[in-house]
Amino acid sequence: MLAEYSIFFHELHNHCNLDEAEDLKFDLIDTDPRTFNRFTIWLYYQGIYVDEDISEPLDYYYQFQELWALADKYRVPQLQRQAADTAIALLRTMVEHTDFDVLGYWHSVYHNSHVGSPQRRFIAGQCACLMMSGQENLLDPEMIHPALRGDIVNVIHNLYPQLY
Repeated sequence: MLAEYSIFFHELHNHCNLDEAEDLKFDLIDTDPRTFNRFTIWLYYQGIYVDEDISEPLDYYYQFQELWALADKYRVPQLQRQAADTAIALLRTMVEHTDFDVLGYWHSVYHNSHVGSPQRRFIAGQCACLMMSGQENLLDPEMIHPALRGDIVNVIHNLYPQLY
């Protein structure tokens, strides 16, 4: 089932012969068991489960953000879209109603996603939009991941080649 939805596990499965694939086991050391449990539930039902005892929007948000990062890591496009759409909607709500640190969140997601991922492209695009709209004062260069700085420059270069 993992190989059906995850490009990572599909490729892993294809590189093993049938006997190896049946005996293939490994530990997901850097994955929170609760997040992996939500991922497993998603595999069966194609819906995102969140803990029912959550009362704070930020806690809901972190659950979606962690699923987004897991889906990015194991390349599960359907879950990436679902988790990202929900996380972004929750993010907008939190920004409107609370003093949520969007840039801190983006830094965390960027740091925990792989090079070239949709998450990184999204975050670089959002930061580039902030810069081009005159809100670059929100972007503290000391707080921005070094690779993100390069990605922001690439986005701006691609969107506005006349500036270069």
